[in-house]
Amino acid sequence: MATSNAGHPSDVVDFVENENPADGCASSSTVMREVANLLRREVAIGLVAVAEGRFSTRSASDIADELATE
Repeated sequence: MATSNAGHPSDVVDFVENENPADGCASSSTVMREVANLLRREVAIGLVAVAEGRFSTRSASDIADELATE
Protein backbone atom coordinates (compact mmCIF):
# COMPACT_ATOMS: atom_id res chain seq x y z
CA MET A 1 0.00 0.00 0.00
CA ALA A 2 1.58 3.26 -1.07
CA THR A 3 0.07 5.58 1.53
CA SER A 4 -2.26 5.31 4.46
CA ASN A 5 -3.76 7.92 6.75
CA ALA A 6 -4.28 5.39 9.53
CA GLY A 7 -2.48 2.38 10.90
CA HIS A 8 -3.84 -0.99 9.82
CA PRO A 9 -2.97 -4.49 11.02
CA SER A 10 -0.59 -6.26 8.64
CA ASP A 11 -3.20 -8.87 7.67
CA VAL A 12 -5.56 -6.09 6.57
CA VAL A 13 -2.78 -4.44 4.56
CA ASP A 14 -1.97 -7.80 2.92
CA PHE A 15 -5.62 -8.36 2.02
CA VAL A 16 -6.02 -4.88 0.55
CA GLU A 17 -2.80 -5.11 -1.45
CA ASN A 18 -3.84 -8.47 -2.88
CA GLU A 19 -7.44 -7.52 -3.68
CA ASN A 20 -8.23 -8.35 -7.29
CA PRO A 21 -8.96 -5.24 -9.41
CA ALA A 22 -11.37 -7.42 -11.41
CA ASP A 23 -13.56 -7.49 -8.29
CA GLY A 24 -14.43 -3.84 -8.89
CA CYS A 25 -11.87 -2.18 -6.61
CA ALA A 26 -9.47 -0.07 -8.63
CA SER A 27 -7.16 0.83 -5.75
CA SER A 28 -6.39 0.12 -2.12
CA SER A 29 -8.19 3.36 -1.25
CA THR A 30 -11.32 2.01 -2.91
CA VAL A 31 -11.06 -1.24 -0.94
CA MET A 32 -10.69 0.60 2.35
CA ARG A 33 -13.56 2.95 1.50
CA GLU A 34 -15.81 -0.04 0.72
CA VAL A 35 -14.80 -1.72 3.99
CA ALA A 36 -15.56 1.46 5.95
CA ASN A 37 -18.95 1.79 4.23
CA LEU A 38 -19.80 -1.85 4.98
CA LEU A 39 -18.86 -1.41 8.64
CA ARG A 40 -20.99 1.73 8.90
CA ARG A 41 -24.00 -0.11 7.45
CA GLU A 42 -23.53 -3.09 9.77
CA VAL A 43 -23.16 -0.88 12.85
CA ALA A 44 -26.31 1.04 11.86
CA ILE A 45 -28.23 -2.25 11.52
CA GLY A 46 -26.98 -3.31 14.95
CA LEU A 47 -27.96 -0.02 16.57
CA VAL A 48 -31.48 -0.27 15.15
CA ALA A 49 -31.76 -3.84 16.45
CA VAL A 50 -30.68 -2.76 19.93
CA ALA A 51 -33.09 0.19 19.91
CA GLU A 52 -35.90 -2.21 18.97
CA GLY A 53 -34.89 -4.69 21.69
CA ARG A 54 -33.73 -7.30 19.17
CA PHE A 55 -30.45 -8.47 20.65
CA SER A 56 -29.03 -11.31 22.68
CA THR A 57 -27.26 -11.16 26.00
CA ARG A 58 -25.41 -14.39 25.12
CA SER A 59 -21.76 -14.23 24.15
CA ALA A 60 -20.65 -14.83 20.57
CA SER A 61 -18.90 -18.02 21.66
CA ASP A 62 -22.10 -19.32 23.30
CA ILE A 63 -24.03 -18.68 20.09
CA ALA A 64 -21.29 -20.33 18.00
CA ASP A 65 -21.30 -23.38 20.31
CA GLU A 66 -25.07 -23.68 19.95
CA LEU A 67 -24.87 -23.43 16.16
CA ALA A 68 -22.12 -26.07 16.08
CA THR A 69 -24.35 -28.58 17.86
CA GLU A 70 -27.31 -28.08 15.51
